[in-house]
Amino acid sequence: MNRVNILGEALDGLGRWYVAVPPFLIVGFLAALFFLTGAGQERLQEASERLQKSALREQAIDQLQFSLYRSVATQRGFLLTGDQKILKNYDDYIADVEPRLERLRLAYTGSDSNFADMRTLHVLIGKRLADLAMTIAIQKAQGTSAAVALVKTSVGSDTGEAINDILEQFRDRESLKHSAAEENWSRSLMLSRWITVAGTIFNMLLVGVAARLVYMDMRRRTLQTAELRDQKLQLEREAEERNRELVELSTHLQDVAEREKAVLARELHDELGG
Repeated sequence: MNRVNILGEALDGLGRWYVAVPPFLIVGFLAALFFLTGAGQERLQEASERLQKSALREQAIDQLQFSLYRSVATQRGFLLTGDQKILKNYDDYIADVEPRLERLRLAYTGSDSNFADMRTLHVLIGKRLADLAMTIAIQKAQGTSAAVALVKTSVGSDTGEAINDILEQFRDRESLKHSAAEENWSRSLMLSRWITVAGTIFNMLLVGVAARLVYMDMRRRTLQTAELRDQKLQLEREAEERNRELVELSTHLQDVAEREKAVLARELHDELGG
């Protein structure tokens, strides 16, 4: 019982807040975890957007370079064969260059660091398309030999190399950005996972502490109830003992009084008889 009294006095000294605090801590921690998780999701979303934007830019670069390559290849194929089907394919690829270039420009909208390179690329691609068209016009006007002789010169080749150099610079920069975006995305994902795991573990600990405190409070109350019941039984036994003693004392006093009365009566009788 002493241990129970000590436990009860210690808990009573703390007040009843020790049972109410853990739920408040759990609610507060869940709210903090919610905001931390939300912030982690925002970082993860931002990293995903950067990764997606970098991938779209790389795709736009590849598609533009492919369209230019196919345009040059079909132009030379037409010059060598004179096949009208190849010329039609050339026209299709030439028509596809401008939309590809516009898509690349839109992908870099807001990027001031690439603005000068993009303007240079526009000028060079315009010049390259003009060179290809001029070669086709010479082939139609002067014949295949004249057009092939023009292709063998450096006309257009320098422009094509300059275009490829700029596109390779774009690709190298985007490759670095893509790697950085992937690393940032991985870090954000790992951080979100660690926050979730740590939050879950800490929440379980808080639940365990709350359950332990509630159990201790219930046990204390149970022991106090048992102690009060024992004290009540003890008081009842003491009351019964006191009642029994009082009854015995009353009986004893009554017997004494009766004996005194009998003695007094005999004395009076003897005196009166004498």
